[in-house]
Amino acid sequence: MKSTKNISKAACLVSMIACIGCQSNQYQTLGQLKGKIPEVGEQSIKPMTYAEVREEYKDIVQSIDDSELREKIERRISNVYMIEGSEQYLESQDGKNNYQDAIKSYENILKKYPNSPENAEVYYQLARAYHLEGREMEAMETLQALISKYPTYRNVNEAEFRVADIYFNLSDYQTAEIYYANVANKAIGQLQRHARYMLGWTYYKLQRPSQAIETFGVVLTDIMGTSSEVEGVAKGQKALVLDGIHSMSLALNKIGGAEAIETFDEIANKPYVWLIYDKLGEYYLEKELFKISAETYRGYIDNHEGTTKVPYFYKKIISAYEQGGFPVQALAEKEAFVIAYNMPVEQFERHGVTLEMQTLLKTYMAELAKYRYTQGQAYLAEAEPFITDPAKVGHVNKLQDLAAAEFIQAAAFYGQYSDTFKDDSEVLEYRYLKAEAHFLAKDYLDAVEAYEVVAYGFADKKGVEKYAADAGYAAIIAYQNYMDANGESLNPAWSRDYQSAAVDSMMRFAKTFSGDERAAGVLTNAANYVLELEQYDRAIELMTGLLAGQQTLDRATEKVAHGIKAVSYFKLKKFDKAADSYLAERAFVKPNETEYQELSERISVSQFQYAGQLEANDQIDASIAALLSIKAVAPESNNRVIAQYDAATLLLKQERWTDAIRELKELDAQFPNHELAVEFPRKIAYAYQKNDEPLKAAEYYVTLSNEDPDTEIKREALFSAAMIYREANDLGTAIQHFKAYAHTYAQPVGARMEALYQLADSYLKMNEFSKHMYWINKIMELEPEVASTAEDRTRWILSWANLRLGDYAAGEFNKRRLRHPIAKFLPRMHEQFQVTLQAFQKTSDYGLLDHVTESSYKMAEVHHDFAKAILKAQTPPGLNAAQRGAFAEVLKQQAQPLKELAIELHQVNIERAWDGDKTQWINKSFDAMKVLSPDRFNKEESIKVYGEGLR
Repeated sequence: MKSTKNISKAACLVSMIACIGCQSNQYQTLGQLKGKIPEVGEQSIKPMTYAEVREEYKDIVQSIDDSELREKIERRISNVYMIEGSEQYLESQDGKNNYQDAIKSYENILKKYPNSPENAEVYYQLARAYHLEGREMEAMETLQALISKYPTYRNVNEAEFRVADIYFNLSDYQTAEIYYANVANKAIGQLQRHARYMLGWTYYKLQRPSQAIETFGVVLTDIMGTSSEVEGVAKGQKALVLDGIHSMSLALNKIGGAEAIETFDEIANKPYVWLIYDKLGEYYLEKELFKISAETYRGYIDNHEGTTKVPYFYKKIISAYEQGGFPVQALAEKEAFVIAYNMPVEQFERHGVTLEMQTLLKTYMAELAKYRYTQGQAYLAEAEPFITDPAKVGHVNKLQDLAAAEFIQAAAFYGQYSDTFKDDSEVLEYRYLKAEAHFLAKDYLDAVEAYEVVAYGFADKKGVEKYAADAGYAAIIAYQNYMDANGESLNPAWSRDYQSAAVDSMMRFAKTFSGDERAAGVLTNAANYVLELEQYDRAIELMTGLLAGQQTLDRATEKVAHGIKAVSYFKLKKFDKAADSYLAERAFVKPNETEYQELSERISVSQFQYAGQLEANDQIDASIAALLSIKAVAPESNNRVIAQYDAATLLLKQERWTDAIRELKELDAQFPNHELAVEFPRKIAYAYQKNDEPLKAAEYYVTLSNEDPDTEIKREALFSAAMIYREANDLGTAIQHFKAYAHTYAQPVGARMEALYQLADSYLKMNEFSKHMYWINKIMELEPEVASTAEDRTRWILSWANLRLGDYAAGEFNKRRLRHPIAKFLPRMHEQFQVTLQAFQKTSDYGLLDHVTESSYKMAEVHHDFAKAILKAQTPPGLNAAQRGAFAEVLKQQAQPLKELAIELHQVNIERAWDGDKTQWINKSFDAMKVLSPDRFNKEESIKVYGEGLR
């Protein structure tokens, strides 16, 4: 029975045990190196010291028989030692550890209970105590024992991480890699992140920087996600991010620096990649590797163009070069920066240009503009002493070119400043300097534009009077300089435009700055320019007023006024009015004078151009009239024939055949040697043919076939003439021309075949069969050459020719008779029979329906005729009645297959009708079958019913 004292002590310990239990749970990971004394609220029981607690525990152990409970209490005693050691560490002034008692206690438990399932926590706390006492090797051995014996322990990943740390601190990086990698693969959350981070450092220590970068990249992406700023990272992770970026910069330095960044998918194009470029650049800057630092910053710009961090890196590049004492490179980067952000102010924020960056841009623009302007002036000053020295022309030109290039750059920067910071106080001065820079660069047109902006674009701006009048006058000078410098090379039309623009500038100056002492001179120059500038509307207005207001003009002046109007109207493409004005001008010139002919040419050209305008507007009749008027008002002009010919061509398009023929025949008669003369008879023949006057057309075609210089035209004309006569049924004349064609032109083969066909067909119609067959044979001579590639018409002619050969062979066949002795005559007849069939079969091979059905019918008829000829064969003399009967029976047997073949061929034709084909030869086959097979085809009633059924 327990004593009362022990019972009360046990009761007092209940809360302490619970508290210590909670306290021990605070040491769930080795990462929490500093313990805390548990806070105990107000209690009626007096607080006990750690020694008293242990003593109470020991007393309880002595009074408890349950071994499991005894073990738990002993582990509590060890935990109390651990808590006491942590408190003493916190309270000590010298930071000394005091975990020896805890270590001994935990070691004692492991010896006493070596197989306890609760020993995992004991191993863990013992390892922690070793670590806090600085006994790293013993801590490592304890942790390894824990890992080996209790692989499923909740803190086993933490244990492996601490083993890895120990190996890392011992510089055993290869073993550390194994443990860190294992934790990185198994753990989750913060522990996994730290394992990866330390794995990255391990790779770095193992001289494997690429793997280090990849691993650090995974950690950074895990922490930062889509964030690009460290400020957005949780406070506890910020140091890890910054150190990770620093670590990557060290690794990158070993494998090529900034150029290597984009080769790693883990960091390339990540939102935070700029931090890596930035840190690496700072790393080089700290080592005074200024150029490499700048190139690192440049690497970000080159690979991440358009991102909001680009302006920041431009500043960094420039700063690096300036710190390193590289002013030229710094200036070039300033220039690149300014050019890159040549955009409206409204777009700055979207492109990351902060207010600070805007101030830098403004500073750089002004600095660059003044620098370039000064450089240009320096080049001009250097060239000045040598301008009059012929031996130094090349040197002077080179210096002036260099100066021009500098001034152009200066103008660009002044312009960019003015366009970007429009409300800045320096804008007016900089715009004027931009114009001056263009002028000094001899870029006069851009100078004009810039001067006129200053002169007329800032009327209400304070201080404009300082620049405006000078800028307006300078614009006029710039125009004059441009035309003086480029007059010979300028396109005339462009030259006139520039002169006109110069006049406009003069008039604008005189109106805006009428009180300026230079205004009078400008007006005088403008008046002189009007006479030269080809300002046609103004010239017409002036000359019309002159002619209308002055009734006593002398003839010479009046003639010039009409001439100026004519030229002006012509330039304005008002060609009808130009012709009228040229006519009025020509009235002052005698017909025998050279100028009269010159003006006649201008009249004809004006009318010709006017006719073209009318035609383009579909006013064809008016266009024809304008063209034909030329032969009346300027009959000797060079355009007279061309105009009349064009009029005739339009008449042909209008199908005004008679009018066209009249004009063309007039040309043919009056201008036989003109370069267009060859076209006159061609078009006359065409017009006659279209006007239903074929024989007149044929006459011209015959003439063309003999006289035209173009061989192809001659060929076509001969063929056309022959066809016209053929269509007019003048077979004799047609044959004459087709013969000439056939004997002259072998190509194109299609036309030659047509000519041969026309000859053969014409002779057939004239019943001249020998000549007909002659030309049929000529057609057949071409068959091997063209049959496989023939066009439709040529195939038809070849098919037709074979059909005619079949007809001829059939005629020859039908002339033959089977006389005695039949053995002599039958082979000859059979041979002719085969020749006939062959011709008809070749016809069928071409597949033309009319010819196929005709040849099928005729082959059937030849078979029938052959059968009939056999039946009618002459009976040999000297036969008795029985022999004659036997002979007749033999003849029937020989004839029967031929009759059956005839029926079969007719049947083939008839079947085509069933497929929907219709020709006269199909009908003839029907009629023939009524004779050959009357039982089937000569039943009127049946046929009638069949026909009704079809309907």
